[in-house]
Amino acid sequence: MFGSLGLVPIASLISCSQPSLNKKDIPEIFLNSDFNQNKDIQAKFEKYNQIHILNEINDYFEKIDHDDLFIFKNGADPKNVTFDQLMKNNFLIKYMDFNQTKFKSIIEKQFQLSDDFLKRLKFSVDYNNIFYDPGNYFDILIPVNVRLYLENHDKAEYAKGMFINQAIKLRVANVKYKDKEKYSDLLNVYQKIKAIKDSDFEIQLKDSMNSKTMQDLIEKW
Repeated sequence: MFGSLGLVPIASLISCSQPSLNKKDIPEIFLNSDFNQNKDIQAKFEKYNQIHILNEINDYFEKIDHDDLFIFKNGADPKNVTFDQLMKNNFLIKYMDFNQTKFKSIIEKQFQLSDDFLKRLKFSVDYNNIFYDPGNYFDILIPVNVRLYLENHDKAEYAKGMFINQAIKLRVANVKYKDKEKYSDLLNVYQKIKAIKDSDFEIQLKDSMNSKTMQDLIEKW
């Protein structure tokens, strides 16, 4: 579907060019634009790139974890519920809510999106396709379908009702594992690793290394 189209840089509009193009046909480029200062440019950017923006958003969430976008309610806690229990008796619908407001706030900041664009987004949680994170069985991933109906502009027209859809997999951390006691030591180590921050690391160079050697290494690597 449309949501699987290839990625392009989020801050630019790219199209094929030909030597015979008139000036009015030259594609506009919105690199390093301050959308806060020019809303007209922002509106053009969002319309020209609407097919690709959801792909960029998905790429962001694949690289950056946000495990606080699902809110547990009515006393529920993922630490006390196994995956099997999550999938029974409509537990997810009864005790979990997707925080659309926070999701929109994140992408608004990361991609400089306007309120008009954010209002066009429609969400649905795919409760039937939840799965363990293959790289970390203490967490689960929940697909959230983000739909955007396409709007016509001066460079493209779309059939009425045409939309793009992107399934963005969001994390719920520390779901109770059925063999919790067996893996408790591993979980403790994992929690300590997660708590490590960039500021916890430092590099110390030997005093015997002169500045020229350090500069050479920096330039090399």
